[in-house]
Formats: sequence, structure tokens, C-alpha cells
Amino acid sequence: MRKISDSLQVVKRNLICETCDFPKEFEIDKYEIFSGNPTRALHDEEMIDLGNRQVMVIHTPGHLPGHHQLDIPVGIIEEIEKAFASLDKAGKLVQGQGVFDFGEFQIHI
Repeated sequence: MRKISDSLQVVKRNLICETCDFPKEFEIDKYEIFSGNPTRALHDEEMIDLGNRQVMVIHTPGHLPGHHQLDIPVGIIEEIEKAFASLDKAGKLVQGQGVFDFGEFQIHI
């Protein structure tokens, strides 16, 4: 499997090029690119089972040929946004806080 990635400097520049509500504890100088190894390739229109829901992989090549997006039902996105807002309000959006269970999904921080 071919590894495709931007340089860390490019990723950092893209993260901060526009105003964004990062958590207060976020420090761009400490940001690192995930360096794990993929276990398999995803393919256009492939369905991924996430337990009690499935999402479809949509191949969307952008500035890198391996780009994909996931077709996720709008309802779950709204629930995830609410969950993150509640964690933020409780001051729990800090790395290492643990796993938060919201019934149909979990957030690992």
C-alpha cells in the first residue's frame, strides 16, 4: 500500500489558515500527524459497518489521490455535534480524558 501524506508544516498551515474554534488547550506546535499503518484500502461505494450503522465510502480525490469522505446520516452528525458541545461545556475536551458513551456512539478523547 502506497503511503501518501502532506508534510507536517503543510498540515499545520492548513489547520490554522482560517479561524476555527479549537479547544483552548490545543497547541499547534505540539500537533502531530497520526503515523499508524493502514490495515486495508477503502474503495468507492464500499459500506463500512460501524456497529449499529453503516456508512458509505465515497472516493473524492482532492490534492491527494487517496482522499475519501464518508456518507454519514445527518441525524448522527447533529447528535455528535451536541455531544462535543456538552463535553466542551463540561471542560472535558482535553486529550486523555477517556471514553464518553452517548448511546449510539462513543467519543474517545
